[in-house]
Order: sequence, then structure tokens, then C-alpha cells
Amino acid sequence: MFTNPWFVGICTGIVSGIIVFLISNKISRKDYYKKVKQANEEIVALLIITISEGKIPSLKIIKSVLSSLSRKYGVKPQNMNNAKETLEDMIKEVFATNFIPMDKKIELSEQLAKLIKEEVDYQTRQEIADTGGNLRNSELTLPLSIILLSFPLLSISGVVKIWSDRFDFGTNYFVLVSLITMITLSIVVTLLTLLSKKKQNENLQKDLLSKISNPELPSMKKGDK
Repeated sequence: MFTNPWFVGICTGIVSGIIVFLISNKISRKDYYKKVKQANEEIVALLIITISEGKIPSLKIIKSVLSSLSRKYGVKPQNMNNAKETLEDMIKEVFATNFIPMDKKIELSEQLAKLIKEEVDYQTRQEIADTGGNLRNSELTLPLSIILLSFPLLSISGVVKIWSDRFDFGTNYFVLVSLITMITLSIVVTLLTLLSKKKQNENLQKDLLSKISNPELPSMKKGDK
């Protein structure tokens, strides 16, 4: 086999192709995340100019710039820093800037922190809306599943009843009873799974609502360093 030039040539081509693919894929991924890093750095550099002049960009502007830079560098928006992470980087850059007085740095950082809280609250409300949608879907799916899963059980029960009136089952009767038992267990497991999923969605929605009702805000106390 290994002395056959055709076989050796095909195997060599396949192995070489795989090696080239893996190397090129690794290089392209490295270049891609390099672009992501450049995009993240550029948005902070662009926005810090407005902050240095005492102007705080709105969340709408920040998200628009993020979207523009994702197109410029050809990267996916979800791979870049989101608005919250961008604001956190901006706070870091404010304190790293030498030409802004300390009291002004604190003032600007507090304004940026308010935007962070606004963005977190917005994302939490979105999660609550999504969870509520999933909960409504579960409420619709549960009765429908009960109806659909009842049909096979009722059908087989009817067949067993008809056959039991005409024939002496013997071993086959045990097989049919076992089949009905397995179907019943499947229905029970499915219903329990749906109920568990519904309960999880309800608990998640309660947790998200509690986050909005009782936000954990960082506070500065005297004596903290």
C-alpha cells in the first residue's frame, strides 16, 4: 500500500492540506483578535477626547461608534467590548490622564459610572422581557405537550383492549403492557422537565427583578483607600 505512488501522493496531499489549514486558521484568528483589540482601543481614544473637554457622550453615541468601528475593522460587534466595558475603560483612561485635575477626574468618572448603571439596568430589563417570553412559551407548551403525549397512550390502550377481547396474549400481553409503561414514564419525565424549566424561568425573573429593586451600588466610605 505504502509503495503505491498514487496512495502516497493522495495521503501526502491530504496531510499537507490539513497542516496548511490549521496554520492559516490560527494565523487568521490571531489577526482577527488583533483587529478586535485595535477597535476597542480606538473607541476609547476617540471618546476620551470629548471627555477631556468636559463632555460625556450618551449611550446612544457610544453604541453607534462601537457599531461603526466593528464595520471598519470587519469584526463582529459581540467580539468587541460592549458599552459597559467601554465605559469602564474610559474611567481608567480618565484617571490615567495627567492634564485633568483630580477633582475633575472624580466628577467625570461619577458621570460615566451613572451611564454604566443605566446600561446595566437596560440589559436587566431586556433579560426580564426575554425570560417573560420564555415563561409564556412554557405555559403554552405544557398543555399542548400533555394533549399530544396522551394520544399515543390512548391509542395503544385502545389496541390492547381490542386485542385482549379477541386473543389470548400470553407473552405478547406483557410486551404491550411494558410498552404502555415506558410511554407513560416518558410522558411523566417530559412533563416534569417542562415544569422544571418553567420554575427556573420564574426564579430567574424574580432574581432579575430583585436586582432592579435593590441595586448594589459601590459606595465610598471614609477611611477607604
